[in-house]
Amino acid sequence: MLEVRDQSEGWPGIGIDDSLQILTWPPPSLRMRPARNVAAPPANARLTKEQVVDLADAVARARGYDLTEYQRPKLQYDPADQIWLLSYDQNRAVRKHFIVAVGDRSKRTTILEGKK
Repeated sequence: MLEVRDQSEGWPGIGIDDSLQILTWPPPSLRMRPARNVAAPPANARLTKEQVVDLADAVARARGYDLTEYQRPKLQYDPADQIWLLSYDQNRAVRKHFIVAVGDRSKRTTILEGKK
């Protein structure tokens, strides 16, 4: 049985050897950090959180995702790159995961799909 533990960087850990984790998991710089204040929009963001979610949901639906099978996305804003990241987790025991990146100024969207 695997032990799941919470790590301070917001990335779930599984009871495996650290050397294997270093080889197989993305580096800490690529891991999503939890949003600090979900209620208030970032000061320098042009888009509101509602606009970002609407854009991300639309592109996910166009790509064939049934969003009723997913939890509401977790939002993160990176002011340095002016990009919103929305993390979608499936509601099932074997979860699929994908991330939608939305450019704050351009409104350009990109889907980053997890392994299937």
